[in-house]
Amino acid sequence: MGWYYDIFGKSALPDTFPEGTAPHRIVAKHAAAAGVLTRALPFVPVNSFSPPLTIKAEDIEIAADRYAAALRAATAELEALNKPA
Repeated sequence: MGWYYDIFGKSALPDTFPEGTAPHRIVAKHAAAAGVLTRALPFVPVNSFSPPLTIKAEDIEIAADRYAAALRAATAELEALNKPA
């Protein structure tokens, strides 16, 4: 499972991140602070998750809620990446 951040502008999403800005590392930092360990992959802008082999639905909900909180916490930094210099 992973979360992709469009830095190359090849998706239908209207907002993209400039190449080299590493938005996934910003989110990974906030996710770690929220208690969710993700891996910011080195060659693509993706945060990957490795849940345990046995996990309860309630644990998945907790992790998803914490990751959503990390995205909200990272929003200002992510928006700043898209502002023209």
